[in-house]
Amino acid sequence: MIEVNLKASFFISQLVYHASMKHRGGVILNVSSIAGLKTTKNINLYNVAKAALNHLTRCLASEWGPNGIRVNALAPGVIQTQFSRALWDRPEGSKLFDSFPLPRIGQVNDIVGAALFLASDAASYITGDILTIDGGQLVK
Repeated sequence: MIEVNLKASFFISQLVYHASMKHRGGVILNVSSIAGLKTTKNINLYNVAKAALNHLTRCLASEWGPNGIRVNALAPGVIQTQFSRALWDRPEGSKLFDSFPLPRIGQVNDIVGAALFLASDAASYITGDILTIDGGQLVK
């Protein structure tokens, strides 16, 4: 869990920084989860790994910002993918999503739009941010 959700992001960021961004700037976008912002029973190690990734995002933003590098993370809620199939591919799954402020399951395109925004010049003054894309799950 730590290898995939934290260490991989750390080492890939280091490689990209030294290979091409150190002198030219750029954008690093980590993929976190709302699990890194709250607790969820039975997935504590995943929660901790994503919380650590969020903090890594902020640390790298602070360290590399002077080099023109923006580092942000996306924190999706439940998105309709194979990874989350156990949550949405059952009759009682729709009840869960109906309780969200935006009463539906997230779609991949919801994440794509946010990623494109953070990678674009429209977000040129945003760094160290963890953008939550969860249909309002965390405000409940």
